Amino acid sequence: MTFTGGIDARSGSRIDSLDYLRGLLAVAVMAYHYATGSGLNLDSSHVLGRIGIYAVATFYILSGLSLGVVYRGNLNTIRDIAAYAIKRIFRIVPLFWFVVTASVAVGMLTSAHHGLAYKADGRSLLLNYTLLFGFVDPSAYLSVGAWSIGNETVFYALFPLILIATGRNRMTLSCVACAAFLVALYFAEVLLDPALPLASQWAVYVNPFNQLFLFACGVLMSGLSCPIAPRWRLSAMGVALIGVAAFVMLPSAGDEVALVTGANRFLFSGACVLLVLGLFLSDLRIRGRAGKILAFLGKSSYAIYLLHPLVVLPLLYLFRLATLPSSSAYIVAAAATLAVAWVSFNYLEEPMMKMGGRFGRSVRARQEPTPTDMQGQ
Repeated sequence: MTFTGGIDARSGSRIDSLDYLRGLLAVAVMAYHYATGSGLNLDSSHVLGRIGIYAVATFYILSGLSLGVVYRGNLNTIRDIAAYAIKRIFRIVPLFWFVVTASVAVGMLTSAHHGLAYKADGRSLLLNYTLLFGFVDPSAYLSVGAWSIGNETVFYALFPLILIATGRNRMTLSCVACAAFLVALYFAEVLLDPALPLASQWAVYVNPFNQLFLFACGVLMSGLSCPIAPRWRLSAMGVALIGVAAFVMLPSAGDEVALVTGANRFLFSGACVLLVLGLFLSDLRIRGRAGKILAFLGKSSYAIYLLHPLVVLPLLYLFRLATLPSSSAYIVAAAATLAVAWVSFNYLEEPMMKMGGRFGRSVRARQEPTPTDMQGQ
């Protein structure tokens, strides 16, 4: 999932509507996990159950869209690609390493508390700390929800290749998106069995090539002009609302596997595409306190997404010791997650992003050595 803000390539300003959506999706994932942790059964007929699956799918669309807008025409040399990779690493790795380390520590403490032996799998640790699990074993993640970060790492690696291979030509890029769609169709119709629970097929579902078409749709969408003329922005919001209505009203029941197999896989994905497209073109901006809250959620979305499963654990333990209902722990954890996410963004993520930006600029600015320089070495 991408957690960089949407950028208008023409003006360099953020596309606020994409930030709003990114933050709301992170909160929705937290709500889904906390609701299921509280014992609620959220199957495919429940809106929150659908969000639990397709919030991450929408992140992939946002990822392709944001990267496409920012880097279209700006990945022309090896130095450009190196600078791009450095910025991605500094954005994703620091918090991810913290979460992996904390998850392993929690696992060790929990095992010791119950008198069980905890054995850290060296292979899984290596794959997680290098973020290579998305390439090697997408289900080998060690923290809740981290599978999507493995997928994103694969997409980040493929992105420069996609731009180079297509020559930034929209028709060629459409062919790449169609190829990714056919791969997803194979997953939805052949590899995933609608008669079996999704949990039993999770390793198949989290394969990055099952999600690549969503990222490709976002990259393709990035070629559209944004923002559009003011008179058309209300229509763009209508497109977003159609996406929301379709997502809520499409018929589906039973296990969540019904959401990711057959026609439903592409109907729900299409609804997510409409939502992102409408918000992208509308360039919605909300003023006042509501706008500030949404902006905060947007820039804190990465931390909210990764940290909320960890924040709730000590609270659940304390509430059980105090014989208080666990449902109350989840309510407190939601507020605590937002506070921890604020700290994470301001004191870890933002400083690391600035450092990555400086390193990236220095790599791009460095001149190739001249023959005279080389003779003197």
